[in-house]
Amino acid sequence: SILDQLNSEICDYILDSDDSNSFISSCIESNLFITRTSQPLEPGLVSYRFHSLFKDFLFQELKASNSEIISMLHLKASQWFYDRRHYRLAVDHALLSGDFNLSARMMNESIMGLIEVSQIKTVAEWLDALPDNISSQFINIQRAKAYAMISLHRYREAEEALQNYRELAEKEGLDVSLEVLVQLALLHEFTDNHHVTSEDLKHFPVEMEGNDPLLVSIAHNIVAYHQMANSQFTESLASLAKAKKIYEESNQQSWSATYTYCFEGFIEFLHGNLSAAKSLFEAGKDRSRGASKSIASAFISRSIYESDDIVGASSLLQEHLKPLRDTADLDTIIMSYRLAARCAYMDRNLHQAENLLSELGDIGDRRGANRAKASAWLEKCRLSLLKGELESARRYLELASNKANWEQHKGFNLFANEIEDVQTAIIRLTLISGKPDKVIPQLLEMIEEASTNRRLYRRAHLQNFLAQAYFISDQMSEALEVARSNMRFCEAHKLVRVLADEPWYLSDLIKRFESNLTQIKPDYIATLLKAIEKTNTLEVDKIKLQHSANPLTPRESGILKLVSDGRANKEIARLLDISANTVETHLKRINQKLNTTNRTQAVAEARNIGAIG
Repeated sequence: SILDQLNSEICDYILDSDDSNSFISSCIESNLFITRTSQPLEPGLVSYRFHSLFKDFLFQELKASNSEIISMLHLKASQWFYDRRHYRLAVDHALLSGDFNLSARMMNESIMGLIEVSQIKTVAEWLDALPDNISSQFINIQRAKAYAMISLHRYREAEEALQNYRELAEKEGLDVSLEVLVQLALLHEFTDNHHVTSEDLKHFPVEMEGNDPLLVSIAHNIVAYHQMANSQFTESLASLAKAKKIYEESNQQSWSATYTYCFEGFIEFLHGNLSAAKSLFEAGKDRSRGASKSIASAFISRSIYESDDIVGASSLLQEHLKPLRDTADLDTIIMSYRLAARCAYMDRNLHQAENLLSELGDIGDRRGANRAKASAWLEKCRLSLLKGELESARRYLELASNKANWEQHKGFNLFANEIEDVQTAIIRLTLISGKPDKVIPQLLEMIEEASTNRRLYRRAHLQNFLAQAYFISDQMSEALEVARSNMRFCEAHKLVRVLADEPWYLSDLIKRFESNLTQIKPDYIATLLKAIEKTNTLEVDKIKLQHSANPLTPRESGILKLVSDGRANKEIARLLDISANTVETHLKRINQKLNTTNRTQAVAEARNIGAIG
């Protein structure tokens, strides 16, 4: 009853007997809730397990009748597993026996192996069960503890473990300065202190090969991340290639490998290469174990969300969000919670979307990570606009825009905020408020910067804003040119949500220029319009009307003012040097925006909302 899985050999060893095989056979014949397992403890030897309820019953009987032997049974089980290199089970039984010194010795020998395969939860359970005065005496336990506590966001314990590790290494005459430097850099990354990591990187040696593979691969990943954040993509890919070479030479499948492939994939994503990105994310998952599977799954969900597979992305995120919250880096956490909230919104579960963003803000509060909290506010700002709550959107934007949230990240293009930063939130709010002329110059500058830095996914996002800004300011030729070029890029790269997530005037634009978008395949246009409908579940058009100070463009307001003066369409056309048909088109659009049916109603409603005097 102390064994989760058993065979005749371990039972003979623990019980000092030689008849366990016949006893197990009799249990099977008597149908005593015992079943054969698919994965044996030892090759060639059948293993079994009792039904959990029956096992619990047996253990209670053992405690009642012979409790004093339970510790000895666990000790013998521990030794049996240890002799066969089943270290995890050996340590588990040693801990259950209460022999913490034995537990620590076994743990010291095996714990780094669990770190390599991202069994962070198991490591934490071991460490929490072991008294500090014992664990602090073992160098590998302290080394592994530092890694685990960083991943679990228990940063003070990580710092203490690193200090103990350094002191133990000095006593043994070991040079662990590179290990401590890399772990400190990792700690600074997880605490969102990238500017401090930048200083750490200056002390990384040029050549690190020949050291521990896990250590060196982590170092290359940190370097690559910073190069990616500085748009040094060629250099970043070279750093990731060094890490991949280590995995090939050492046959290592560590959590570090997951990050390597996901970072490489995200560079492809930033370039707009969705298919290549997804392939690399899946390669990262193939090489992952334990908690790192959730890391890879977060990146995969990002790629399938972009292709408008909302159900698939949502399902994957629901499965992995808790382990991501507990063990992932901040960028991956922000990206995952934002995606989960967007999926919930499109599933018409507004309450869940708001709760997810509140949870992201709470994570920021608990960990002292202002960027997480600010990112939650930015997404709440967007969500408020979709709900039609303009004042709420402004309040959230004001909170998110606080310089204290972003000052230490100045100069870093962090991937969680690639498409959702303060600048884009301001542009969105200004655009919806009916002031497109204010954002066009800024958008042109930002698009040029994104192009220069080869951040083509961001460029597509910004060009979508620009096309809509031109459209509602009546610069139709410019709107068509930008929209057509951007849609061709997105179609070629199978990008959908980068456009559909900003639906504000996009449907109107597509319908207005449908005959001029012949270079775009009809199937892609249909897919895009369907994706926009998902985002428009709360009727964005009504939002623009009800919550914009003036939903009309300057040209539309001017035409309506002339209408209010009693001028006919032909006279308005002559005064503005446009055709009468163009005047009629403007009036139809004005009626749509104001939810009116004729000129008189339109003038009255425009005066009511202050669009004309």
